[in-house]
Amino acid sequence: MTVSAHEQRIKDELKKAGMTAYGQFKMSSRHLPTVIKEDEHITGVVYGHTGIGLAMLVATDRRIIYLERRPLFTSMDDISYDMIAGVKYTDAGMFPSLTLYTRMGNYTLTYINPRCGGRFEKYIESRIENIPQNKAMPQPLAEEQLSEIPVPPEKLFSDEARKFLSSHEVAVLSTTDRTGSIQGVTIYYFLGTNNKIYIMTKTDTAKAHNMLANHQVALTIFEAEEAKTAQIQGYAEIEADPATKQAVFDQLLRPRKYGGETRMPPLSQLEAGGFIAFRITPITVKYTDYKRVDRILPTHRTS
Repeated sequence: MTVSAHEQRIKDELKKAGMTAYGQFKMSSRHLPTVIKEDEHITGVVYGHTGIGLAMLVATDRRIIYLERRPLFTSMDDISYDMIAGVKYTDAGMFPSLTLYTRMGNYTLTYINPRCGGRFEKYIESRIENIPQNKAMPQPLAEEQLSEIPVPPEKLFSDEARKFLSSHEVAVLSTTDRTGSIQGVTIYYFLGTNNKIYIMTKTDTAKAHNMLANHQVALTIFEAEEAKTAQIQGYAEIEADPATKQAVFDQLLRPRKYGGETRMPPLSQLEAGGFIAFRITPITVKYTDYKRVDRILPTHRTS
């Protein structure tokens, strides 16, 4: 089979990073040419067991990629360097392991190639040492802060409100920056069966930075023709569960019709770091059907 120049370059860079010929034969390795961009270069790699299967972490000059690939299944996280909190390589005899600590959760691989592990750790440490302090992301919520998150009532959504939210996917998200200025942006969303609202963005966007600094957000969903609106105040947090993140990715980053053409959403073309999923816990929900003003539903609010 003919190997393209792009595929050969990736093979050469994986070998330089310490990967064996056996490692390059793995499904995740063979999938990399479809993930790595033409002008992107691999600088480190580790591959091993996650506890439920095989996966790899690939460091490039732009980002870190967490990749799981097996028959009929692909899962990938795109992580920017300013989301990295640290890295630890442990060479414990026959069971070397590596953990990458990030603001989105930790990634641990065991039974890794020691040569790859040492090189990967050194490269990550050199990258995070050079991240300017003003670029560093806030730390995850402390335990005492978690208790401050308002708990929504069981019947937060009326049946009409839930039906309205579930039948739409575009909202205006309002966030607040560190100076107190409000910023609004149009986003895709979906309402989970757990009454949480999920959105996806990229780590270097203003809205991602705003939500990490100030978790209070607002969503506005409207339908002009039917004169219906939903106004939601909520609490935004990073979604760290891998299965949920994959579901959010699949739901929101799928082709849609734009002006008669079928294309991927604009977010997929945005050069602003890696993808990051947020979970919004609604605190108040106000749904209004202006065609039935005599039946405006009251605002549900936590006590």
